[in-house]
Amino acid sequence: MRNRVRALGTVAFFLGCLIAALAPVSHRSEQRVTAATTEPPAPTNAPVGGLFAETFAGATTAPANTFYYQAAGNPPCLTARATYAPGATAPPSGTTLPGCANGDPAGFASPLPDPAATGTLRMTDNAGNQAGFVLYNKAFASGAGAQIVFKYWAYNGSGADGIAVFLIDGSLSPTVAGAYGGSLGYAQRNSPSVVAGIAGGVVGIGIDEFGNYSAATEGRNGGPGAISPAVAIRGNAAGNYVYIGGTGNGGIPSLPMALAFPGATTRAGATPRLIRFTLGSLGVITVDVSFTGLPANYVNAIPPQTLTGQTIPNTLKIGFTGSTGGSTDIHEIQGLYGDPAPADPAIAMTQNVSSFTASGQAVTYTISPTNSGAGGIENKLVTVTDVLPAGVTYVSAVGLGWTCNYTAGTKTVACTYPANSNTAAGTSYNNITIATTLAATSGAVVNTATIASSDDLYYGNDSASSTGQYVPASAPAIQIFKRIVQILTLGPTPGPTTTARLLTETTDAGSLSGVAGTATSTPVFPGDYILYGLYFKNTGPIAAQAISGSGLTGPTISDTVDSNYIFDINYTPAPTFSCCVSPTTTMTAPYSYNAVSKTLSWTMSTPLPASSPSPSATNPVQGSITYTVKVP
Repeated sequence: MRNRVRALGTVAFFLGCLIAALAPVSHRSEQRVTAATTEPPAPTNAPVGGLFAETFAGATTAPANTFYYQAAGNPPCLTARATYAPGATAPPSGTTLPGCANGDPAGFASPLPDPAATGTLRMTDNAGNQAGFVLYNKAFASGAGAQIVFKYWAYNGSGADGIAVFLIDGSLSPTVAGAYGGSLGYAQRNSPSVVAGIAGGVVGIGIDEFGNYSAATEGRNGGPGAISPAVAIRGNAAGNYVYIGGTGNGGIPSLPMALAFPGATTRAGATPRLIRFTLGSLGVITVDVSFTGLPANYVNAIPPQTLTGQTIPNTLKIGFTGSTGGSTDIHEIQGLYGDPAPADPAIAMTQNVSSFTASGQAVTYTISPTNSGAGGIENKLVTVTDVLPAGVTYVSAVGLGWTCNYTAGTKTVACTYPANSNTAAGTSYNNITIATTLAATSGAVVNTATIASSDDLYYGNDSASSTGQYVPASAPAIQIFKRIVQILTLGPTPGPTTTARLLTETTDAGSLSGVAGTATSTPVFPGDYILYGLYFKNTGPIAAQAISGSGLTGPTISDTVDSNYIFDINYTPAPTFSCCVSPTTTMTAPYSYNAVSKTLSWTMSTPLPASSPSPSATNPVQGSITYTVKVP
C-alpha cells in the first residue's frame, strides 16, 4: 500500500446538488458515548451557498471552484472520479482534484468510483501519520462573518485522528498542512519532529476522534487535556494556535455520540455527522453538530466563544486538513456550503421592584433585546414574546420602533421589529417596557420573555426571566417618634402680662431611647421658634416602599403642624432630611407642604431598607427629619 497524504479541503459547494449532498444515509447501529448528556438544541438554518458551494459528489468540482491541495504521495481525491489523475503539487497548477480509483490502497470493501452524485472528497485513507490539506483558493470578505456547513464521515480504521476545518488570512495561499496526529493538520507539534502549524491560520475547528487536539502535548499551546471524542477550537498562527475552548471546557460536557465508525468497512456502514460552524462578524465562534447527518437534529456543541486578542483579517479563505497518527480512519467530506453569518438575537429582562407588598402594586418589566456579537447583521423580522404570569395584570406595552400587541385570552404580549433593519452584530434595540399591576397575594411571580427571528444562530440566549416575591405590606414596620429638638427664644422678654404656652414632649415607649429632646412641660412665648425632630426606623424584615404609582419610590413620612403654630418655608433652620448609611436614601424632592391641611411630607426616592445597618444604642434610628414652626 502506498503512503497517502490526504489534504482536507476548503471546498465550495454546488448549490444545485444541495439535496443530494444533505440526503440522509441509512443509519447503522452506533454506540452512544454518554447517556447522561442533555444536548442543547440548535437552529436548523438551511445552507444556501451565498459565499461558496461545492458538493464533491461528482467526478469533477464545479468549474468556478479552484482548489489547492497537498499532493505528496496520494493526494486528496474525489471518490466518484474514474481515473487517478492528480494535478501538479503546487499552485497555481495544482488545482485539479484527482480521482481515487486505480490509486486507492487495498482494504476497501466497496469498489470505486462511486456512482455519479454520491461521491465524496476523501481526505485521508487509513494509513498512519498523514496530514492532508485542501484550500479553496477564493477569498471572501469577513465583515459579514460566515457560516460553514459540511457532511463528514470517519470509518474503516482504528478511530483517529480526525479533521480540522480552518479559516486563514485571505491574502495568503499556503500549500502544506500543519502537523499530523493530534494537531489535526492545523496546529504545530515538536515531537517526534518539529512541524509548523498552517500558515496564516485564523481559527481551526477540530473534529477530534482520538482527543489530543485539546491536549497541551507535542508542543501544542494550551488545552485541558485529551478529550475523546471532542469538538474543539484553536486560535490563530500569531497566537501560536492557542486552545480556545471545546467539549468539556466551554462546550457541552461530553458529546452524545462518537464521531467515527472505525469498525465500518464502507461509508454506508457509517452515519455521517453534519458539522456547522459560524464565525460572527465580531470574531465569535459557535459550533453545532448533527449526529444523524440531518439539519433538523443539530445540537449546540460549543456555545459562542470569543477569539480573544485576535484581529480578524479583512478577507478569509477556507480549507480542510485531515489527519491520522498511530491510529487511523478514512476521512471524507461531502456538501460544503458557506453563507454570511446569521444574526443572533438575544434578550435580557429586569423589573422595577423585587419585593411585592400589596395587590394592585405597579410592576414594570423592562426587556432589553440585542443582536448579540455572536452572529452577523439582522435583517429578518424579530419577535419578542412575553406570556405574562398569573400574578400580574396587563396595563400596557411600548417600545420605540417596536409594534406591540396584547392577546388577553393567553395573556401574551407580542412585539415585532421590522425586517430589513440592517441591525449590526453587538447592537442593542430600544427597550420594551411592559407595565402591569400585581394580582398575586402570595408566593413568587416569575415572568419569562423570549426573542426569535428566522435566522437565529444560537438558542442559549433567547429567553430571560425576572422574579418577584410577594411579601405582605404589613411586613415592613416603620416606627416614627416626634421630639422637640430646640426652642429658639427670639420673642420679646416675657412680662407680667405675657401668656406662656406649655409644650408636652411625646414619649417614645423606650423604642427610640437616646434621641435628644427638651424636657417635658417646656414653656414657649409668642415670637419663639420650635425645632421639631421626627425620628424613624424600619424594624420589619424587608424594605418599605411605595405600593402605588410606579413603585420606584420609598415610603412617605408626613406630619401635621400643630394648629397653635405657624409654618413658613422661610423659617430657619430649614427642613432637613437624613437617612441611612448604606444604602444611602434620599428624597424625591426637598419636601412638600399642604397649606390647607398644614401637612408636611417627605417622600423617599428609594425603598427604606430594613434597619440596615441596624440601629445601635449610640445611633438608635435610621433617619431623621427636622422642621421649624413659629409661636404666633
